[in-house]
Order: sequence, then structure tokens, then C-alpha cells
Amino acid sequence: MHNKFLASAFLLVIILVGLNTFRIISINITAVFGLACTVYSVYSVYEAMGNKKRSKIIVSTFVFFLGALILLSRWFEILNPEKIIFPSLVFIIGMVLLLLFMENTNEKYFLFIGIAMIILAIFFILLHNELQFLYYAEFLSGVIFSYWPIIVIAGIIIYIVSRNKS
Repeated sequence: MHNKFLASAFLLVIILVGLNTFRIISINITAVFGLACTVYSVYSVYEAMGNKKRSKIIVSTFVFFLGALILLSRWFEILNPEKIIFPSLVFIIGMVLLLLFMENTNEKYFLFIGIAMIILAIFFILLHNELQFLYYAEFLSGVIFSYWPIIVIAGIIIYIVSRNKS
């Protein structure tokens, strides 16, 4: 199953480079790497959930949010990127803890600590006013409109892999 995830991420990279080559979309290699990280990680977490593979959940969640952070830094102009490193790490750790709770709902401390860390990260970002949410929401809708072929292709790949899993 691991090879399917890796093959899917590699296929996404090939498709994106092809779409960029034929000028259907405009994307750089850093964004392709970020997208490949997120696609690979979604599959990997999906496979690890419920199978007691906590180390895989932890690593895959970190890789997913690393890819998301790479994409955000490419798509948004962040004036002081050093100010989002700490809250990003706190947010990622909070999300890892939430996924560990989802994997084993008997361990409630993962839920409480994860939620607390996510709230702390959001508070830190709002306190330093690094993100203006309305501006970024408008920009994000533009990104979705610009990269809709990627979203459709990723959805098809997820559907095919999940159908083959069962």
C-alpha cells in the first residue's frame, strides 16, 4: 500500500509538471513539492488510522503540514515569516495530537492537549496580527479557482486508491 501512496504523489508531480509545461497552469517546483507532500500524507494517514501505526500518523501529519506551510509561504506574502514558525509548529503538534486521539479515542489527553495547542497557535497569530483573514480568504478562493485541475486530479487519485484499498 505504501508504494501506491508514493506512486500517487509521483504521478501528481508528473501531471503538474506537464500542466506547467503546456502552460495550462503556472506553478513552480516548490509548490509541486508542497502539493506532493500533502497528497502523500493524506494517503499515508488514511492507511495508518485504525491500524495502530502511530509513528506513521505522526510523521505523515508533520509532512502534510510541512507541505501546507510550503504552499502557504509560496501563495501568500508573509512579511515576517519568522513570526509564524513557532505558531506553525505548535499548530502542527496540536493536529498530530488530535489525529492520535482519533486513532484511539480512549486517550482523551491527546484531545485536550491538541485543542489547547491549536488555540494557542491561533491566539499567537492573532496577537501578532500576521494574518489578515479576509484578505487571505479572498486570495484562497482565487487559488482554488486557478488550481481547480489539481483539486480534481487529486480527488480522482484519492478515489481510485481508496476504492482499490477495499
